[in-house]
Amino acid sequence: MKLQVFMSSLDIKQVEESIDTALHEINTKSISQLIIAFPPNDKLDIDPSVPTEVEEWLSHILPFWTQLETLVRTHKVNTLGVADLDYEQLKALYESTNDHRPMIDHYSTEHCCTVPPELREYAKQKDIQLLTHNDPNLYSINERLDATTRKLFGNEHFDLLFIARLTVWLRSRSIIVGKGYILKFIRKIS
Repeated sequence: MKLQVFMSSLDIKQVEESIDTALHEINTKSISQLIIAFPPNDKLDIDPSVPTEVEEWLSHILPFWTQLETLVRTHKVNTLGVADLDYEQLKALYESTNDHRPMIDHYSTEHCCTVPPELREYAKQKDIQLLTHNDPNLYSINERLDATTRKLFGNEHFDLLFIARLTVWLRSRSIIVGKGYILKFIRKIS
């Protein structure tokens, strides 16, 4: 089972709630692969070609990553992965962790049709599974959610806290046997 969590903030509770809900719904004890899509945030939105910006980004990510590693140590998760990290970010995170490194990078081909060669080569050297996707980002999902909730609830507004995509595979045949989404949003009080 793979769970990809699209976060709105670096809050481990979002991940834990996603995992607990998925485990309950599927009636299993652990997640095979946990993929983290870090939140779209000004502090995390960097120019990866600037080393000081990568270091600043890493200073925000490492404390959170340490919390993710606890999920592996407690056997709730087997493998950790990330979404949409470029070469500099993936390398910085990989080389700054020892216990449970990111072993998967889901890379968006939304703005370009190919994976950059240096990212491809680094993933190959470190045995990191590099997968491509064209998932929408959390902001575009939030905009659609806002339009939908207005239709249902009138002028009330909701903030999307996280969305998680659950995929259940039949490993021996690489067939998807189940897919679902977990969403949590809160009503804005004016």
